[in-house]
Amino acid sequence: AMTQEALSGEVSFSALYTPFEKEDKADKIKEANRAFAEKHPDYVQHIFTDPHGIHLLPEKAESHPGQQYLLTLGFRNKEIGKTVEEFATRKVPVFPGQKTSFSPSMEEEAEAFWQNTGKRIMAAMAFIGSTKIKDERGPCTRAIEQFHRASLLSHLQRGEEQAQVLAQAMAELATVPYLQRVSQEDNKLLQSLMADAVDILAGRAGERVWTQIQKV
Repeated sequence: AMTQEALSGEVSFSALYTPFEKEDKADKIKEANRAFAEKHPDYVQHIFTDPHGIHLLPEKAESHPGQQYLLTLGFRNKEIGKTVEEFATRKVPVFPGQKTSFSPSMEEEAEAFWQNTGKRIMAAMAFIGSTKIKDERGPCTRAIEQFHRASLLSHLQRGEEQAQVLAQAMAELATVPYLQRVSQEDNKLLQSLMADAVDILAGRAGERVWTQIQKV
């Protein structure tokens, strides 16, 4: 319901789902991008298809049970679209141009970034993640994205929103082992990220695992 509500007020991007079986993904992505341009001519400033996962249709959409899809997004603003694509396709989420993702050093810079860019980027990122079955970049990628968002909300002194995002990240981390196979290395990272979230919510300072990964 929250996703549907967000989409109803979101006009900066549009989406297209293309049925996907076991075709050559590169060819299917090109086909999906062309189809999007034909169907949504008002959102062609930047178009890209998520290359790192297969999606299901949102709830209430008519579909065959188990049918999988590629997700294509198109944007009215070219720079927003390019930024979302760069952020969504990196192996480890790092916001372009920032030394520390979603953490501008000054409060005024953080507020300006959020109002002009951040809200629209995160709306698109949340939508991409909401229907993705499995992220090929790794089981912790979505949670790391949420840590970046929480970091920015902290700079904006929006503690309640930050806590909500961290709680969601913890919930997703907790369910990962039940949804897919997790390697020993990934399991260690899951536990470390959970500890990060608990420390942040408790107000404890210190070096975080997700920021260490980002630096590497």
